[in-house]
Amino acid sequence: MTILPLQGRTALVSGGGGPLGRAFSVGLGRAGARVILVGRNEQALAGAAARVAEEGGATRTAMCDVSDPASVTALTDTLADENISVLVKMRASRAR
Repeated sequence: MTILPLQGRTALVSGGGGPLGRAFSVGLGRAGARVILVGRNEQALAGAAARVAEEGGATRTAMCDVSDPASVTALTDTLADENISVLVKMRASRAR
């Protein structure tokens, strides 16, 4: 399998603490991207970030509930200086 080189790129993965978000994050990290994992569960994000790091990837985590506009605004303020070139939306919707 050919992996698209992503050295020097930053990828943001929403839902980064879940199983699919973690898998995408690991793959992006392996391809050379710096991965920003975003989600609501700090412990899950930390675990996913550790897994990416184990594979040699660089990570950062950020808390955000993408169903809450105020949380998204806070995230955009936090990441304003990031040059994000890849976006993966993995957030699952569940009835609350």
